[in-house]
Amino acid sequence: MSELVSNIKSQNWSLSIETQGEIVTDIQDINQCIYIIITTIKGSDPLRPDFGCGLWEHIDKPASVAVPNIIREIGKAIATFEPRAEVQKITFELNEAQVTFSIYWTSSFGNSVTAIPITLI
Repeated sequence: MSELVSNIKSQNWSLSIETQGEIVTDIQDINQCIYIIITTIKGSDPLRPDFGCGLWEHIDKPASVAVPNIIREIGKAIATFEPRAEVQKITFELNEAQVTFSIYWTSSFGNSVTAIPITLI
């Protein structure tokens, strides 16, 4: 592992949550951090009780009520906990019992727009 870490050339990196022993850098690192922020239930981290996203409070509400509230919670959580990303827009797609939110964001070190889809069941 120390050999892997010593070969990192980016200041933006973290261990991959998908593949053991791999490292994600730059845009992939920010995508992973956004994913962690959004999928963490607010209050579930005892060392950071404010960390996470309040979207889970709206999951069982009708879509017409839940979707705008979830979009607001996602935007607020990213703005609070991921200073490297600026949300451009958040879209959603309903498919029977699941909804997929796509978060379009730009990084503080580049101008390209990156999209990250997150599906909630």
